[in-house]
Amino acid sequence: MKPSAFLPWLACASATLLAPALAAAQVDPARSFYAITFTHGAPHTGVITAQSTTTPYGVVATAARGTANGALTFDPVRSILYASGCCTASPPLQAYDPVTLARVPTRDITLTSTGSMAFEIDGPRRVMFHYDTVSRALRAVSLAEGNYGAVVATTTLTGLPAEPGPTSVGDQLAVDTRAQRIVVTGGDGGPVLTVDVSTITTTVGAFGEVVNTGHVNRSSSNSAGAVAVDEVGRRIFFIPATGTVRVVAADAPFARIADIAVPSMAGNDCGLHYDARTSSLYVGRGSTTQPVVVTFPSMAVTAFATGPGEVVGLSFASPTTGCVDRDEDGFPSAACAPSGARADCDDARRDVNPDAPETCDGRDNNCNAFADEGFCRVDGACVAHDAVNPANACQRCVAPLTASAATAWGNRPAMTACRAAAGPCDTAETCDGTGAACPGDGFASAETVCRVSTSIAACDPAERCTGMGAACPSDTVTRAPTTEVCNGEDDNCDGMIDEPPCMPTPDAAPEASADVEDAAEFVPDVPRDQPAEPPVDAAPPVDVTDAEAPDAMATPDAAVTPDAMAMQDVPVTPDAMTAPDALVAEDAPPPNNDAATADTGTGTGGGANDGGCGCATPGSSPRAGSWLLAALACVALGARRRTRRAR
Repeated sequence: MKPSAFLPWLACASATLLAPALAAAQVDPARSFYAITFTHGAPHTGVITAQSTTTPYGVVATAARGTANGALTFDPVRSILYASGCCTASPPLQAYDPVTLARVPTRDITLTSTGSMAFEIDGPRRVMFHYDTVSRALRAVSLAEGNYGAVVATTTLTGLPAEPGPTSVGDQLAVDTRAQRIVVTGGDGGPVLTVDVSTITTTVGAFGEVVNTGHVNRSSSNSAGAVAVDEVGRRIFFIPATGTVRVVAADAPFARIADIAVPSMAGNDCGLHYDARTSSLYVGRGSTTQPVVVTFPSMAVTAFATGPGEVVGLSFASPTTGCVDRDEDGFPSAACAPSGARADCDDARRDVNPDAPETCDGRDNNCNAFADEGFCRVDGACVAHDAVNPANACQRCVAPLTASAATAWGNRPAMTACRAAAGPCDTAETCDGTGAACPGDGFASAETVCRVSTSIAACDPAERCTGMGAACPSDTVTRAPTTEVCNGEDDNCDGMIDEPPCMPTPDAAPEASADVEDAAEFVPDVPRDQPAEPPVDAAPPVDVTDAEAPDAMATPDAAVTPDAMAMQDVPVTPDAMTAPDALVAEDAPPPNNDAATADTGTGTGGGANDGGCGCATPGSSPRAGSWLLAALACVALGARRRTRRAR
C-alpha cells in the first residue's frame, strides 16, 4: 500500500465513506465470502463487502468501515470478522458481525505492533496468529473466554526480510490446521516458510520448527507477498512473479504442481485466499483491477466486482478458514462446521467425534458436551454406571447420560440385597436406602427346618439349623427302606406298618417239639460228599409195629436195611436227605398257617410206614427255614430209633 498525497476531491469521498452504509439485507455467511478494499487518504478508508460464492460472485452487501483498510480474517467459531487498519502504531483488530457487517467493539483485540501486519485464525485451536512484517514478530493470541486477546506464544522469524517501515498489510499468513502449522512470507516478499504450532493452546505453548519450503514470493516496495493454503487438497499458493500464482505441495518436499496465469496483476496489494467450500481461490490483482476467482480442478479464471475503492481485493476471508477434518475421522471441526451439523469437538484426535464411544478418560469422546457421562470418577477411580462400591455394598455409581461423570457414590434403594444368603441356614441382608453399610451377617434361628425328611421321621428325620452358621447339618438317615415284612415295624418307610402284602419273618415259625430238638442234638456229623453204604439185596422191608412213634423216613432213592439199622452210627446220605416233600416232625404242632395241614400219611414218601414222621408239602408253609429244620430233625430221630431196634 503506497501512501498518496491528500487530494481535496478524495477528502469529500472519504467523508462520504466514513458514514456506514449497511447492507439492505442480512448476509448468509454460508453462501458468502468477504473482501476488503480501501481508498488512499488521511487516514485511508476501508470498505468491507460480502460477495456471493456463486457466479458472477457479485456483491451481497457493502459497509464502509473507515480505518478497516488492511487485513481481513474470519472466526468460524464465534462467527466474527476481524479487520485491521494500516500503517499506524498498534491499530486495533476490529470485530464485525458477518451477518450485518456491524461493529462489535466488545470483541476488538489490541496488540502492540508497528501497524504493518497480517493475521489468520486457527478455528479448532481457538488461536489467532499475528505477524508484524516490520519487527518480524510472530504471535499466538488466545480467542478463548477467560483469556481472550492474551498473547500465549511469540517468536521472531529471522528468515524473512524485515520491512523498513509500516507499509504492508494483506494475506502474508495462512493456517494449515491439518498439519498443525502456519505458512508465512515477508511483507515485501521473500521465502515461503512453514512454522510448527502443534504445542500451542489458548493458555500456553511455543512455536516449533521453522522450515523453508525453498519457494520465494516476489519482492517489491510493499505488500508484494501473499500466501494461501488448501488444507484438504494439500496445496500452497503464492505469487512468485507478477501475473503468476504458483501451486506447490503443502508437505515436504513442497514440489511444484502448477503455475496459474493471472493477467493484469499489479505489482503489489494482491490478496490470496482459498475457499474449501467451493474449491475456489480468490486472487486480488491490486489497484482498481477486479479480483478473479480461480476454480479447481479446471483452474478457470473468472473476474468479479467488489465494493468501491482504489485498491480492491487487498484481503479475503471465508467461514471455512481452518474448517477441515484435520484428524480424518469423517467429521469437520466444530470450530467451523455449519450450525446444527454433527461436528468434531477435538479435531486433533481421531478417537474423539460424534460417533466415538464414551470412555472414562476425562474427555468428551462423543462430543455431546459431557465428559465421561455414564461413569463415576470417585477418588481417582473410574467405574461404570450402577457399579457397586467395593467398600460399601449399599452404595453404587449413579451416572446418567445427561451429565458429566459423578464424583461421589450414590445410595442403593432400600430393601436391595447387599449380602446374599450363603446357605440354607443363612439370611440375606438388605440396604436401608441411606447409603449406610450393609448390616452384619445373620443366620436363621435354631430349629428352623433346613432339610425336610424324604420319607418319615423314623427313617429320615428332618435337619434343623443351629442358629450359628449358614450350612445345614449333615443329612442323617436312621434306617434305609427295605421290603415290608410282618414284624410290627415300618420296614419300607412309607408311614404304614405291615401293610399287605407283607412277608412273615423267619423268627415267626412255630417251635419244634422237645423230641425234635433232642433229636437235632444227635444229627450225625457226616460230610455231604461221603457216600452211603449200598442196601442189602432182597432184604425185606422192615415192618415197624413198635409202639413208639414212626421213626423212619422212606425216600424213593434209599431204603433202611437191617445192616444199616444195626450200625451204631447211621450215615445220612444225600439221597436220604432228598425228599420231594418237606417234612415236619410228628411231635411238632401244626404251623400257624391256614394252608398248613396235619400229616395224613399221604403224599410222596408218606404213609403208615414213614417212621412216625409227619410230612407236609412245601406249599403248606411259606417259612422255608422252619420246614428245613423240621426235616433235618425228622431224619435224625428216625435214625436213632432204628439203631435202638437193631440192638
